[in-house]
Amino acid sequence: MVLLSLLLSLTANAQDCKAIPKALKDAAPREASRMFVELSECNAPTAKKMADATLKGLLGDEDGQKAAMAAIGVGAHDAARTWISGLQSDDHAPMIRVLGKACGKDEAIQGFLAGSAEALGADFWSKRWYRAFVDCRVPAIQKILTAHVETGGGGDDQTAYFGVVSAWASNVSAEAVPKLEKMVAESEDTDTRVMLIQAFTDAAQVGTPGGTDAKIAEAGAAAIKRLSVSLPAKAVDQARNTLMALGDEEGADALVKVRYNGVIQEGDYLLYGVVVVETATCKNGKVQQFVHEAELTDPGQTWPDQLEGKVKSVIEHHWKLNLAERCKGEGKTEFKLPFKPFGDKAAYKAWVAEQIKGVKHPDVKKPIHKNHSLIEL
Repeated sequence: MVLLSLLLSLTANAQDCKAIPKALKDAAPREASRMFVELSECNAPTAKKMADATLKGLLGDEDGQKAAMAAIGVGAHDAARTWISGLQSDDHAPMIRVLGKACGKDEAIQGFLAGSAEALGADFWSKRWYRAFVDCRVPAIQKILTAHVETGGGGDDQTAYFGVVSAWASNVSAEAVPKLEKMVAESEDTDTRVMLIQAFTDAAQVGTPGGTDAKIAEAGAAAIKRLSVSLPAKAVDQARNTLMALGDEEGADALVKVRYNGVIQEGDYLLYGVVVVETATCKNGKVQQFVHEAELTDPGQTWPDQLEGKVKSVIEHHWKLNLAERCKGEGKTEFKLPFKPFGDKAAYKAWVAEQIKGVKHPDVKKPIHKNHSLIEL
C-alpha cells in the first residue's frame, strides 16, 4: 500500500513537471519565477533551454533572484548573465549580494562569476560585479581579484579601481598587508597612496560582523608606520586615520611629528599657542575685555584637533577666567587655537595679534592683556 502511494505520488509529480513548460509561457512574472525554480528542480535540461526566454520577463525582485540562481544551477549562465546585466542599479546590487553570499560554498556560482569576469571584461569591474567576491575566499576567485589589482586599474576610473582594491584586501586579508605596503611605497601619486592606505582596514576586517582581526591590524599598523616617513602630508593624514581605525592610537598620535617635521623646534618639540578672550558687559554697563595668551609646547603627540581638550583642562585648573563674575555682569569666553604648529615664535606672535584684532570689542579702547607662563602638553 505504501509502495503504491509512493508510485502514485511520483507519477503525479512527473505529470506536474511536464505541465510546467506550457504554463510557464503564459505566467505572470512572479508566478513564472516560482514555476521556473520548480522546473529547474524536476527537469534541469528543459529549464536550461527555457531559461533565456523565461528570465527576460522576470522582475528584479526576490523571486527573480531565485530564478536567476536556479538558471545558474542548471548551467544557463549566458541567460542569467544577460538578465543580471540588464537590471537597474537598485536591483543589480541586491542580486550581486545574493551571488556573494552563495559564492563561498557553491561551485556553480564560483564558476558563473569567474566566467562572467571573462565574458563581461571591463563591465564586470565598472558595474561592480566584483562585490560578489568580497567573502568568496576560494583560490580561483582570489586569483581573478589579485590579477586585476596588479594591473593598477588599467583604464579604469581610479575610484572604481580602489573599490576593487578594497574588495581584494578584504578577501585575501593577511596576504594583502605586504602587497599594500609595496604598492604604497612604489606609487608616486598622492591620491593613490591615500586610497591604498585606507585598504589596510579592509585587510584587517575593520567594521565587519566578525570584528577586527587583531594580528592583521597589528601587521598593517607596523607597515603604515614604516611607510610614514616617506609619505606626503595628505597621505600622512590618512595614515593617522587608518592607524586609529586599526586600534593604534598611540601610533596615530606619534605621526604628528612626521606630518609637521618641517617645523619641529630646537629641543625636539612642536610650538602651538592659545589665546583666550573674556568679554563682559558689567553691572555698570561698561564693556571690558581680558586677553590671555600662552605658548604651548608639545613633544610630538598632539595633533591640532586634539589641542582643545588638553589645553582647556590645563587652563581651567590654573587660570582664573572670571571677568564677568568680578564685574557682576554677563559675558562670554572664547578660546582660540591654531590649526597647525608654528614655524617659530615670530609666527606665534603674529598669530596672537591677528586673534586679538579679530575679537576686539568696538566699545573697548584697549583690552587688558596677560601673557601666561608656558604650557607643556
